Amino acid sequence: MTFLLNYKTKYLIMINIAIYNNSAHSVLHYRTFGPLSKLRRVWNEISLVPITPNQTEMSVLYNCDILLINRPATKKEYDIILNAKSAGCKIWVDIDDYIQEISIYNPAYGTYQPDNIEYYLECLNEADLITVSTHKLNELTPNSIVVPNGIEPIFKEPVMKRDKLTLAWRGTNTHRMDLHLYQDVFKEFARHSNFDVVFYGYLPLWTNDIEVKYRSFTTLPNFFKQWNEDPIDFVFFPL
Repeated sequence: MTFLLNYKTKYLIMINIAIYNNSAHSVLHYRTFGPLSKLRRVWNEISLVPITPNQTEMSVLYNCDILLINRPATKKEYDIILNAKSAGCKIWVDIDDYIQEISIYNPAYGTYQPDNIEYYLECLNEADLITVSTHKLNELTPNSIVVPNGIEPIFKEPVMKRDKLTLAWRGTNTHRMDLHLYQDVFKEFARHSNFDVVFYGYLPLWTNDIEVKYRSFTTLPNFFKQWNEDPIDFVFFPL
């Protein structure tokens, strides 16, 4: 995080990072609160300020040093970036998908049409820092740096050894094509006597001929709570 460290060295103050809430809870966790929570362990002078679309007036932005926004692609988000720059904020744009080529199978496909792509590219032009989640996105996005997805769960003490282990998948039908790629792996574990396989949020049709369990989709904090109550040994998080 050289950008942040240089900022701190120059001003020697607490840095307030406004995190614009335009994404699902899981995206916010993997791409913002997760990585930044890890950073705060070694650097306490960071304050995270979640803001919603109704909290983007100049009076709020003037109290922030950096605006962090994930994959902005609308006129409203572009205007928020311009307002933040006018308020003196540095702009941090984070990307966890290749917006220009969203798969037709992705429910977000309809969101990223030509008009949105135009705003997305304008937002990138205004950015002081661009972070991406993978090295492939780094290759496709000029002047970006890689910040891997982060996770900040709260766990109890490790559970005692059990006779059966649990392999879990957490994700909605948004990632059904990802899950399809791993169906042979899940089938093999489901047929193994020492494993339980649990799907949180989406149960694919190809599980009809194997014994698995299903749990409804829930928010990430609730999932971590369930994780403590019903231990999981291995979990797939499609990102």
